[in-house]
Amino acid sequence: MVIGLVCYSGAMAALAVDVGQPLRFWFTFWYPNVHSMLTEVTFCITCYLTVLAIEYLPIVLKNRRLRDVPRLLVFEHELHKLMYVLAGVGTFLSFFHQGSLGGLYGVLRGRPFAFREGLAIWPSTFFLFILSAAAVGPSFVLCTTLLVEKISRKRLVRGSVYQMLARISGLLLAFYTLAKSVDTLIWINRTSPESGFLAFQYYSWKPFGAWILFAEIVACGLIPSLIMLTPRLRARTGWLVPAAVMACAGVALTAS
Repeated sequence: MVIGLVCYSGAMAALAVDVGQPLRFWFTFWYPNVHSMLTEVTFCITCYLTVLAIEYLPIVLKNRRLRDVPRLLVFEHELHKLMYVLAGVGTFLSFFHQGSLGGLYGVLRGRPFAFREGLAIWPSTFFLFILSAAAVGPSFVLCTTLLVEKISRKRLVRGSVYQMLARISGLLLAFYTLAKSVDTLIWINRTSPESGFLAFQYYSWKPFGAWILFAEIVACGLIPSLIMLTPRLRARTGWLVPAAVMACAGVALTAS
């Protein structure tokens, strides 16, 4: 939750810069472009950040001085009853805005290498972004927890927790890699030619090249998933950490 609060606060700051004039970030809310997917993403992230802030409140209210205030103590107790609802709302908002980010890339006809056909009104990137976020989330939590342990020199969780996170991430990442490979093959053999372009043309501009596909699908997808799905390898920190970092790098490469 703390990681989510920090990351989504940064996302809101990035969106404020992305509109071009940060001092007018409130224009997105007051004068929304209802035809823009970025507007929907902004509203989803804002709502999710609000949910995260509410979920973080009980931690703040555990302060020794605040616990001396009876009304705040009652408020904290009642707030705990809503956590299941807030968790459900947060999950829905997170899934939806990840898909919308993927849909944003999927409909960019100005960037033909990103344009995708899809299911009904949703391009395939809508579903791929949701799956990639779910797959790499456990790897990101694993990396950040290990980093905090390294800095604080304290054991925060048992080793079995890392094994579980790695296994979940490996399974989802393997499925994502398969789906991404199928999507790429369809784009190369059907979507791109039908648009009047050959796939290799998009990779003729250096340093942008076919190596990006290899890095995203094989180096940052297939290899990390195999490492995390192999019990003997994921039991070793020297294999586990690089695999998790490579998985996170793969998603960053996809979004860029």
